[in-house]
Amino acid sequence: MPAYRHPPKPYDEATSQFICEQIQAGAFEDPATRRYVHVLLWIEHDAIDYEPTNGLSAFAHDVCRYRYAALFPAAYDRVRSDLGCSTRADITWDRTSTASGRDLAEALDRHEAEWARVQQGAAPDRSAQQSLCEFDRRKPFARFRFPVLPYDSIPAPFIRRQIRLGSFEDRVHRRYVNKLVWVWWYEQQGCKAHYPGRLGPAVRLWKLAAEQPASVDTVRQEAGADGFSTLAVTPGAKPVADASTRRQLERAWHQAAGC
Repeated sequence: MPAYRHPPKPYDEATSQFICEQIQAGAFEDPATRRYVHVLLWIEHDAIDYEPTNGLSAFAHDVCRYRYAALFPAAYDRVRSDLGCSTRADITWDRTSTASGRDLAEALDRHEAEWARVQQGAAPDRSAQQSLCEFDRRKPFARFRFPVLPYDSIPAPFIRRQIRLGSFEDRVHRRYVNKLVWVWWYEQQGCKAHYPGRLGPAVRLWKLAAEQPASVDTVRQEAGADGFSTLAVTPGAKPVADASTRRQLERAWHQAAGC
């Protein structure tokens, strides 16, 4: 994730009212405030100014966008709402099912039995913890229609609690659980084993995190990954070294404070 010492666009060219409010309320001399504003400016730049130059650039940009959405969900939504752009509530997952009725029925029966075993308090069945294949290899089914691992093989307490709290017949809740199962699998090196060097799964991880920040953060930590708090913008940025550049930035900040 970029650690901006300089803003991705001039302070006084900010369009979002929320960004103007943060500039007005903060001090240029505070590096934590300044870096936070730089993140907000990046979100605005991404929403209305950015044009990808190639596929690799677009992938990297998507990862950054969704990471910021996960780390600063309320601010991300506010900035994009100010600009009339889509927010986290508009995140969608494309892929329709082409599975036969028989395949669908067999998958439903198998996973419903796994769900029931978790609800009955059965211990995780590690012998069943083999990948059911990454979603790109499960094309007959809509994305997140089914889990990438058997429900009863997952030891993560948070996921098991969500299964116990919900009904298998509730498709919305089941898709939510399936997304968390995918996160667990990803953090357990599943994607690296199946798709070494691919960027798509990293984009998917942070897209899921943007959609459900708290839940994904919990599952990632239970899988041994760092929590979001360690990834957030911190006040450790070095001061702007060039005095002339610093004066220009500070002047633009104060001009923007009157926007």
